[in-house]
Amino acid sequence: MIEKTEYTATKQLDLLYDYGQHARATRSQAATAKRQPLIETVLKLVRSCGTHGATRDEIAIAIERPVQSVCRPVLDLLNDGAIIETAECRPTRWGKLASVVVDAQQHFPKGAKVS
Repeated sequence: MIEKTEYTATKQLDLLYDYGQHARATRSQAATAKRQPLIETVLKLVRSCGTHGATRDEIAIAIERPVQSVCRPVLDLLNDGAIIETAECRPTRWGKLASVVVDAQQHFPKGAKVS
């Protein structure tokens, strides 16, 4: 059964004058949902690396994706606090230095004091 959506004049005016806020929010939700499997794959890979961690380049090589497609999921995980960047850097396949990310739970076990 299809639910009927009732649009009132107020609702129509809200959508008319939202200046793209509704569309922006909808696109953001769709993009996040699409990225979720990749985010989970990146997190599993970083956790499997243990305290050695991985660079974005190493993650991209391991999951056979371009580096550009790995950067946003890594940023999402950094913002969520699931992974952290260490002070360590390693060279990429092009010779540039890249920061290493590790699982936050492995780096700071429960009960550890962070100053």
